[in-house]
Order: sequence, then structure tokens, then C-alpha cells
Amino acid sequence: MPMKQLTVGVALALLVGTVGSSVAAQRPAPAGHGAAQTSKPAAQTAPAKPGTPPGPPQRKQWWSEDASKKELGLTAEQAKTLDQIFTSTKDELGGYWDALQRENKELDRLIDESKVERWVVGRQIDKVETQRSNFNKLRIMTLYRMHQVLTPEQRVKLNQMQDRDRKDPRKQL
Repeated sequence: MPMKQLTVGVALALLVGTVGSSVAAQRPAPAGHGAAQTSKPAAQTAPAKPGTPPGPPQRKQWWSEDASKKELGLTAEQAKTLDQIFTSTKDELGGYWDALQRENKELDRLIDESKVERWVVGRQIDKVETQRSNFNKLRIMTLYRMHQVLTPEQRVKLNQMQDRDRKDPRKQL
């Protein structure tokens, strides 16, 4: 993966609180099964707390934290624009996330039961991957729009902050 894409992926993970491809990580198929089965990390399968919005787990938005604003040199206008970009897509992201989780759950059920034709499982895999693609496309486009708000220097600083935070276990989900 080219370094630029990796950087975008890392920043994107912080944007919506997920890590790279952990949206629905692949696990090896049980013995005797010819296809990989998807699973959800434990933090993503736990029931939501009452009053929490649907969608992926959320981290505090870096553009609204005073320390981040200061370190990046974000202006009030930049922070406002970043928040507007995120706010304009979070409901749609949540919808794609919920659909992905729903389709994954159905795929897990089909595989666990092992009573349907292979084409039915194949069709369900297509549904899962369509939802995953929709979610990831919107995440990446959202991040791209957010990066356009930042100066090149701020993007470098953001990448450095994210690298530092990834190494600090207290900053992990």
C-alpha cells in the first residue's frame, strides 16, 4: 500500500473511531468450510448504551479538542468547517455501518446453520461487501474533504499526532 494511502487510512480511522479494516475483520473459516466468515470485534458487537447514536464507535473529534487545535494551529473557521463536513456525513456513515453489521450478522447465521445452497451464501457475501464498500467510500471521501481544509503543514502535524497516539495505549479504543 502506498504511504499516502496508509496515511489517509490512519487519519480516517481517527475520524470515525475505527481502525483500518477492522470494520468487519476476516477470520479463518471453520474446518470444512470453503469460505472465510466475517466477524465483528468485541467492542463493536456490544449493545449500544441507551441514548447513544447508531453507527461505528466514536472517538472524540480531534478538530474540537483544544490541545489538537493548538498543536495543529487550527483556526476557528477551519475547526467549524471540519465539524460541518463530519456532521454532514455522520448519519449516512451510521446507516452504512448499521447495514454492514446487519448483513454480517445474517452471513454469520447462514454459515453457522450451513443449510443453504452456496449461491445463497455468495449472495449474502455480496451484500456484506456492498455495505462495506459504501461505508469505506464515504469515510474516505469525508476524510479527503477534511484534508482539503488543512494546510500541507497541518496535514504533516496531524499525521505526526496520529502516529504518536497509535503508540500510546491510553489513546486506543
